[in-house]
Parts: sequence; structure tokens; C-alpha cells
Amino acid sequence: MCTGQPLRFYAKTTKDGIFPCIDILADSILNPSLDADEIEKERIRITQDLQAVNQSYEELLYDKVHTACYRDCSLGQTVIGPEENVATIKRDHMINYLYNNFTADRMVLVAVGPVDHGEIVKEAEKKFANIRPTAGPRMLEEKPYFCASELVYRNDDMGPTAHIAIAYEGVPWRSPDHITFMLMNSILGSYDKKNEGLVPGLQSANRITQTGATRMDVGCFDYYTGFNISYKDTGLFGFYIATDEVAVEHAVGDLMFGVTSFSYSLTEEEVMKAKRELKTNFFSGLDNTTGVAEDIGRQILAYGRRLSPAEFVERLDQIDSQEVQRVAWNRLHDAEITMTGVGPLHGLLQLWDLRRQTWWWRY
Repeated sequence: MCTGQPLRFYAKTTKDGIFPCIDILADSILNPSLDADEIEKERIRITQDLQAVNQSYEELLYDKVHTACYRDCSLGQTVIGPEENVATIKRDHMINYLYNNFTADRMVLVAVGPVDHGEIVKEAEKKFANIRPTAGPRMLEEKPYFCASELVYRNDDMGPTAHIAIAYEGVPWRSPDHITFMLMNSILGSYDKKNEGLVPGLQSANRITQTGATRMDVGCFDYYTGFNISYKDTGLFGFYIATDEVAVEHAVGDLMFGVTSFSYSLTEEEVMKAKRELKTNFFSGLDNTTGVAEDIGRQILAYGRRLSPAEFVERLDQIDSQEVQRVAWNRLHDAEITMTGVGPLHGLLQLWDLRRQTWWWRY
């Protein structure tokens, strides 16, 4: 997913190579050569990556949904960026970026495996002692304003597949509802018609998937996935769909109905199933040292501490269907949404019509 995630440097070594590795990492960060030939090679590689990302509608819409949601805020600036910027980046620009962003209060050194914490701390103090904190006043940090908007590019000649992303305002890392949003994303689930796995959509225990896969006997989803992105003081929650142009209204409607149902009707069985899937995904990401190191570093930056797997499971187990409905009612019910899309969108409803699907009229 194309998002503004932290920059990471990895090194793997044996126990005897820990200190040399730290020395190499420190030298790479503090004294980068930024050779002109290397910069040109990276410029070519990044240009190729940008072209590949622009050909992936899912990555493109994740980027555009940030632009639509946050507009003039920093989170609204494209991560992909225009190729013209890549062509004009110079060594001085990179040095200025390193000076302003590679600071002590924005960096975490993580070591995983057969290491001694005290020795790592002493080595870090020696190798990274010259890293200063952020100099002077930091940029004005205001909470990005979530803007309900519509950013679509309709081109019926791009058929037959339409691509749509719908986003609600989510929660930041430190929100007490953060894990509940992770659980709701697990309840929302995902589906790929071309790769259904062991359980086809027709027999899926996920009612959102099952409803869409059986719509009109042929299904209205080609592919969909939920997303839950958290930042320091805001977040995005929603879904991305790829569907046939004649099924756009049904596909979007089924997923909107599914998200809105979190506020009204949710069974304990659905919650328990989503918990099992979330735990499986959580622990599968910790099955190697790279995953553990990334998890620790991300949480130190986000929370200021490590949220242990045991604590995560304990907090997750305390959430029941009533808690999910409470959070969904407060955060997603009758809430503003942002819509982005590309392709043959002649069946896509207007933003206001979709906005009305964030609540139900029931008597």
C-alpha cells in the first residue's frame, strides 16, 4: 500500500557481527556518500517504480484518497509524486532532508535476537551520540482536517473493470478505539474472485463477502479489501473495490451496507471469527526477526513503548459485539465519507447518495 510509512534500514548478522552492523548502519545514516552516479541510478529506479505504481489502480486510489480526504494538509500531498520532482531532486535537497528529518527524536534503534540490551544501548550511545534532536521550532502541527469529497475520473473506454475507494475518518494510533478499528477491518474482510482459496465466496462465513459473491447469481465483486490506516492524530478506514462496470452500484452498495451494519446488527460469531483472523495475521507478521523489529520500531514511534503480543491479545479479547457497535455508531454512523474512482463509472452513485447509506431508517 502506498502510504507515508516510516523509513526503515535493516541489517541481519550473526551474534559476532552485531557491533559492526550497528557501525555500518550509523555510518550509512550519518555519513551518506550521496554520490552523483548513485543518485542518478536511484532516479532511474524510482521513475520506473512510479510508472509501475501508476499502473496499479489500487495503489493509485490509496494515494488519491489521501488527496481527497486531506486536501491542503501534509497528508494530502501525494506519496507517489510527479516524475518531474524526481528529475529535479539534487544532492542539496537530500542533505537538507536528512538534516531536518534524521533527528534523535524521530529515530529508533531496534535489535532482535541473541542480544544484550545493555550492550546495545552503550554501542548506540557511542555510534549515534552526534545525532541531534530537532533543531528549533518544529513545523506547525495541526490535526489534518478530514474533508468529505469526491475525486473520480470516469472513462468508459477503460472498461470493463471499474475501481473505487471509499474512506471514512478513522482513528490515530493512540486512540482507545484503535484495536476496535483493526477488528472492524477484519470483519469487513477481503475477497478475490480469481483466487478464492479453500472457501469460495459462495460459502464464505463473512456475510459481506457471501452477499456480494452471490449477488444476481454471478456476484458483483471481482476483488475488494478493507483498509485501516492510522497516523499520529488521524486515520482512514474504508474499502477498495474492483468490479465489472455493470455491477458498480451493487458492489459499492453491498460494502456500504456492510460497514453501516456494524452500527446496528453484529453477532458474537462474526466478532469471534474476526478476532481469530486478526490474531492469525498479527502473529504471522512476527514469525521472523525482521517482522518483530519492524513491529517494535513502529510501536515505539507511535506509542512511545512496545505493545506486547500478550497485551494486544488481552485488549482484543475484551472487545465484544456491543463494543464494536458502540465504536461504529460513534465513528462511522451518519459520518462523512470520501469517494475516489477511476474507469467506467457510469453506474457509480453521486457522493450525496452514498452519504445517505451511512445510516438506516428503521422502525
